[in-house]
Amino acid sequence: MKIKPAIVISAYNRPHALQRLLNSVAAAYYDSSDVSLLISIDQSDSDSVKTIAGNFDWKHGTKQIISHAGHLGLKRHILFCGSLAKEHGAAIVLEDDLMVSPFFYDYACKAYAYYKDEANIAGISLYNYQVAESCFLPFKAMDDGSQVYFMQVASSWGQLWTRGHWEGFEAWLAKHPEPGNDPAIPGYIRQWGDRSWKKHFIHYLIATSKYFVFPRLSLSTNFEDDGTNASTKQVFQVPLQVSKKQYEFRELKESRAIYDAWFELLPACMNHYNKTLSGYRYEMDLYGSKEIVPNEFDYILSSKQGDEPEQSFSASLFPLETNIALNLRGIDLGLYHKPKNRFRKKTSALHNFLDRFHDEKEYGVSVIIPVLALHPDELKATLDSVMRQTISVVECLLICAPAHAEALKQFALIYDRKPEVIVCETAHTTAELLYHGLSCATNGILTWLMPGSTYTEHAFADAHSIFKTHQLVAWIAGLNTPSEENTDPKHLEITHYRLNQNRIYSQLAKRILNADTQLHFFRNHSLKEFKTAGAKLHELFFYMAERYPYYLVVARFGERSGRFSVELSETETETLLLHYAHFKDRQVIQLRPVHLFIKIPFLLTRSKYLLSTYLKHFPDVLRADEKHHTFYFSKF
Repeated sequence: MKIKPAIVISAYNRPHALQRLLNSVAAAYYDSSDVSLLISIDQSDSDSVKTIAGNFDWKHGTKQIISHAGHLGLKRHILFCGSLAKEHGAAIVLEDDLMVSPFFYDYACKAYAYYKDEANIAGISLYNYQVAESCFLPFKAMDDGSQVYFMQVASSWGQLWTRGHWEGFEAWLAKHPEPGNDPAIPGYIRQWGDRSWKKHFIHYLIATSKYFVFPRLSLSTNFEDDGTNASTKQVFQVPLQVSKKQYEFRELKESRAIYDAWFELLPACMNHYNKTLSGYRYEMDLYGSKEIVPNEFDYILSSKQGDEPEQSFSASLFPLETNIALNLRGIDLGLYHKPKNRFRKKTSALHNFLDRFHDEKEYGVSVIIPVLALHPDELKATLDSVMRQTISVVECLLICAPAHAEALKQFALIYDRKPEVIVCETAHTTAELLYHGLSCATNGILTWLMPGSTYTEHAFADAHSIFKTHQLVAWIAGLNTPSEENTDPKHLEITHYRLNQNRIYSQLAKRILNADTQLHFFRNHSLKEFKTAGAKLHELFFYMAERYPYYLVVARFGERSGRFSVELSETETETLLLHYAHFKDRQVIQLRPVHLFIKIPFLLTRSKYLLSTYLKHFPDVLRADEKHHTFYFSKF
């Protein structure tokens, strides 16, 4: 009987992700109408996932929903999903944060037919790696003429297991339930937590000399939505196959593209390309991520710097193996006799994607939206303004009390760049919600606003540019001008908007200080010492004013909602005047006389001098350099 692999989807508490995956599965090509779809739902507090699974119309066979009564966790859940291969003969397992190619099922069926009886194959991947998990450097398998390569790494972002694959792993796992500190397991894998099923499967591959089959063009990709083992964003998202292909498979024994668990080409394959290496017993370490220890290999071909290479090669070409295959000489990669050499780690010539991710996080924006009462139209306007921002790393946090959590989660489903709903059990005020959000934000730049307030289209890009270019800037605010004025910032009189500690104190005393920090931007680290217990909204303003210059940006970052404002009571004002008495500087020239002099023509020269003296007491403003798309400091 011809086996049709079942499609098994593991879902938990990500309704938006599940809907996205189901849409891509529904749009795929199938050559029959007897394809089984199983949606396995781990127990959670939300019913949204069950609703989406129940409403999904599967036109290509039977649909079964498996709702687990207790919470399994990711590891046990994937092990359960994999075990369904025994019941159905073969199973394609998809986690809910994936999206599949229209031809994923066509590929899976043809790869299954080709490799189902191959003894040294333990799984078939739909995903094609472009970043090595071992070191977060670029990865591309050597071209050996086929459309697949092999690796001792288990695929977790779309994979097919046959009944034989799973029974072999299950029997081995029963005898080896703990991976321990087996030195054969790469260090980066040993560091994975107890919730990783993949750690066990890779251990199985290494121990039994088995491999996964990988396509060279991916049939699935990862959105890396927030989840149990998610720690990066878009590092592992890859291009999908979108056209039908004739697949050229190759048996493992005939392949010249076989990789170990460190994403290193096997020496036997390397010898095929460069026969001068065949006389050495060596291991490959082109990424420089392996420990150099005594083992069965006397030599190592590595990017680490040794003293006396037997042969040396360039690292100009990518993938790095290409330099050796084409015998391109240089000093970057060396074949070393281990006992004769001392090794020093070198900086790779390749770009590290994890470094890029951390850099993006450092200058990514976390926007916090406290939701004390639900006003859908106002919230939509605010979220729309966040979602249209042009920078790639944006974290949107909706902070709410438990009563609004489910409604907000449903509301968030309409956005591709999904807002995260965070419940604050003890929150009773906007300030408590805001300060809880500040503690949850993970990006390097923070901002906040109330529902109904909105950002201008390039607000985040402007803040990103300023903080990246000017390392000492910790706090910026744009011009708070009503949108109907349509005033050109280049010609706007901005003196009234500038603040220093003395002017803050003066405005506070006159009861005209605007201590609302909506639409302001802060460096995350500047708030690390901010104590939030029982704090009021205005305390964020004074905390920053006491420690960091208030830099005015001659641009609008957005528009505040008329529904909300920060009001200081008379008692609060008197307390603040006492607490911040050191802000007052009686030696500063007052603004009113300066403006008076400016209006008298024959005193114009003197007034310019007075204005210059007056503004020396303020931080410079930041003005836009439209030609170079950046911001620069200006005295005026």
